[in-house]
Amino acid sequence: ADLSRQMVDLGPIFGLLYIAFRVILVGWMGMQALKATRRSSDPTPLLLYSYVGVTIVSGQITGNGSINAYAWLFAGLCLAATRVALSSDRHPRAIAGQRALRPRASLPSARSGRGATALPSASAASAR
Repeated sequence: ADLSRQMVDLGPIFGLLYIAFRVILVGWMGMQALKATRRSSDPTPLLLYSYVGVTIVSGQITGNGSINAYAWLFAGLCLAATRVALSSDRHPRAIAGQRALRPRASLPSARSGRGATALPSASAASAR
């Protein structure tokens, strides 16, 4: 519905360029969302893309109304979720490839007399 209006308003050359831009943008966002979902096992980018993709390609995103606002809002949220998922180190492939960290040394106990001083216990205070 919105694609025919764009062709009438922008003319055949700019109308086709604008429609191609929308299709390329949706294709790029889809590839990024799929890559982020596969890497992080977090479905959020792909779930947001499922609304954004259909709305940007065939919806009325340049007119007035709430669909316009939701399309661009969810497009931004989809890109942000994709960026977070791609930049996080918590995906299973990165965790499997990391070296195992050595366990931390336990804190020195108060009995050994080394390290941090312990607060006196009630029995030690009454012995004084």
